[in-house]
Amino acid sequence: MAVRDYIIAVYAKEHDVQDNQYPLMSVFFNGTLIKSNIEVKESRNNTYTEPSEPLVPVSTKIQYSGREGRSRRDAREDIVGYFNYKFVVSLNDNSDNNLITEHSIKLKFDDPNLTSSIHLKKIELNEIVLVAYLNVLNNENPEYELKFKMPIYPHMKAVKYIGNTGNDVDYVNLFPTPISCRHFKNHECKDTLIEMIHDYYESKDSNTYGQDVPSGQRRTRSYDGAPTWSLDKNILYSNPSLKPLWISFQNAFDDHCVKFNLPKVIIVASWFIWYKILDSIQSHTHPASSLVGAYYPYADEGSSPIIFEHPFNDVIATNNIRRMGYNSIHADLNTEEYQIEELHVEPTSEMFNIFPGYIRHCVRPNQTEHRYILVANTVLYSEKDRFGLKDLRYENI
Repeated sequence: MAVRDYIIAVYAKEHDVQDNQYPLMSVFFNGTLIKSNIEVKESRNNTYTEPSEPLVPVSTKIQYSGREGRSRRDAREDIVGYFNYKFVVSLNDNSDNNLITEHSIKLKFDDPNLTSSIHLKKIELNEIVLVAYLNVLNNENPEYELKFKMPIYPHMKAVKYIGNTGNDVDYVNLFPTPISCRHFKNHECKDTLIEMIHDYYESKDSNTYGQDVPSGQRRTRSYDGAPTWSLDKNILYSNPSLKPLWISFQNAFDDHCVKFNLPKVIIVASWFIWYKILDSIQSHTHPASSLVGAYYPYADEGSSPIIFEHPFNDVIATNNIRRMGYNSIHADLNTEEYQIEELHVEPTSEMFNIFPGYIRHCVRPNQTEHRYILVANTVLYSEKDRFGLKDLRYENI
């Protein structure tokens, strides 16, 4: 059994409170009461006290960990100052079997005599948003129950296709790759970053901006020719002048993870490249990175594209599977997506791309003079303490 701890967080906001009579709420998990009469009160203070004794039977493997105020600082406006309540559960994530287990979270309005209400904002499981923009709890609508299944990200999907006429065909886009592209228009750090890149390459100072490995040697290359940097070098993290850019990156990663229902990540390493000096990069991956971000503060028109390779290219070649041009034979079939082996994305100034670290990518020789890029690797947000990382949106550097 793959049993692990999960933190369940409930975010809420009180409404129509009079005479400091804040609404009270009970929390149940799988029918077991976690705690009752929890005062739902918005606060920016982190007041947390460990319970003096277990609140639920040990056999349930549930531990109480309540907290009023913002225990996890969040950059999004909709969470700032909201009440939150957290507790820990040990669950089988079913990653090593074919089981699917259903669980339930129930919230109950505890004082029917109050005219105030509780606006439920969202419920998270280890920073995975289970549900957002929930119901309102009050004396007329006293309960809300959320059911979810484990695993959250199903590792297996069983499909049975049944044609009604015998001529029906089902087409499936199997194992899609989540990639996003956005632009940071007129970012306040753009000119500063370009100037830093010029200073670094023109002075060739190995200690400037913490770009090189501790020994002072220039960047090294991995077995496949890709530049490699030590994880403790993070230009975004170590330069106060680039803090607004770090925030923009992190907010973009957050949005990407919410859109594709991925676990939240945080920046662990970052470095820059000037393609006037380094005009190409061989095909490589970022195996230590959950997601990768690539920002172009400036790129000449017509710069060489970043090339993403089909993740199954090697498998297709190894198994002698050929992509055929069926369109010329069957004009009604759109096989273009299957035939594509590479996706070319031409860089434009202030573009920011996010893609999985496992996707092979490269840049072929560049013919233009200027193209600047800042790259960021990430790890799971839940692992930030292990890497000694802080959320700079609420930290001074």
